[in-house]
Amino acid sequence: LRVRMADDSESAAASDRSLYGPLYGLPYPCLPQDVLSNASAEAVREVLTKRLTSLQREVLAVNALWNATLPINTLPSEILVYIFHLAKPDESDDDDEAAAPQVLFPLIPHVGSYHWVPYMLVCRHWRAVVQSNYSLWRSVDVDLKMDPLKVALERSTTGSVDVAIHGNLLVWDCHREFIESHCTRFRALHLSVYQPPPSFFQKFNQLLPALRELTLISERNRPQFVLMNPNEDPGFDLSLTNFPSLVSVALSGVALLSWETSLLSKLRRLSLFHCSYRGPPLSYSGFLDVLEGMQSLEELRLHGFLSSACPD
Repeated sequence: LRVRMADDSESAAASDRSLYGPLYGLPYPCLPQDVLSNASAEAVREVLTKRLTSLQREVLAVNALWNATLPINTLPSEILVYIFHLAKPDESDDDDEAAAPQVLFPLIPHVGSYHWVPYMLVCRHWRAVVQSNYSLWRSVDVDLKMDPLKVALERSTTGSVDVAIHGNLLVWDCHREFIESHCTRFRALHLSVYQPPPSFFQKFNQLLPALRELTLISERNRPQFVLMNPNEDPGFDLSLTNFPSLVSVALSGVALLSWETSLLSKLRRLSLFHCSYRGPPLSYSGFLDVLEGMQSLEELRLHGFLSSACPD
């Protein structure tokens, strides 16, 4: 196409000579000339759209090859993942709060840190590294939807996962079949349940053979610092038979059914917050004998438990 100027002056003629049509000096693309010369405008746009899509993919491929030559993308994937872990935001401002002892009751921790998700938008290589690396997907927080847990289980293939369920027992009830079908892969479970039925704990003990860390808060309506009848607390059997791999336990609002060295010998951390005791009569010296037999114990917190276990 060539634009003709209406003005016949010398300056207009010079301007006319500087125009070259729609390409304005760009190289003419390799396109079928017969289609462009004989087809309608709609057909021309269709041909150009296909050609544009092809060129855009070629440009992306060239960019991918360019990115592959960058120093950071020549690193092994495990080193790149380690850098992603180190890029976690600084949490030094929360150190004082995190170090303070949880005197009244344990808190359900947030185990997942998704600071690396924006890195998936940098390039295809980073996205592939993040998607395929198990360590970035093994810790997940669940509120009311199961989507994060489903993605974590899919990304981690057959590996173990750490799960914190913040939506109370409602989440467990709504997705019971899905959760119980994958419980064997739970390495850590942090769960808060409100007035759980006895049947919940009876089945709960049989689902988690690979569990190493457990935080279980049984919430109920009762004033703080008031020791209720132990029969009102749901019984919880903390035994090696039910949890053969368990090394860290934080419980609140449950009644322990036993206190024996053979059941607790592997624990490294034990925290009992306002728990009661419903096992055989236990003297204070017998209570200490069990502690002495826990050779792996590194941390012990008892709040509102000792008076129930040892009335004397």
